[in-house]
Amino acid sequence: MKEYENINSPVDGGINSGDVTRFPDGSASANGAWELPAGLAMAFAQDTASLARFTALSNEEQDKVIAKARKVSTRGEMQSLIKSI
Repeated sequence: MKEYENINSPVDGGINSGDVTRFPDGSASANGAWELPAGLAMAFAQDTASLARFTALSNEEQDKVIAKARKVSTRGEMQSLIKSI
């Protein structure tokens, strides 16, 4: 069995949550983790191209996407949101 040094590391060169999320003021949480709505994180997990586009946005633009994601109530709305990035 392969031993892993850091269980929070991205798998196979992927992007971990700390790379793409933060509080609206740009600060990290006290434990070093970042805040991203669960539905948005799940949508990005299923559409890595949208995740790549999201990471290329400015902090302000990312904050706007996150604010919109907090208002989404259906899976279809979330998919439309991430496709619009």
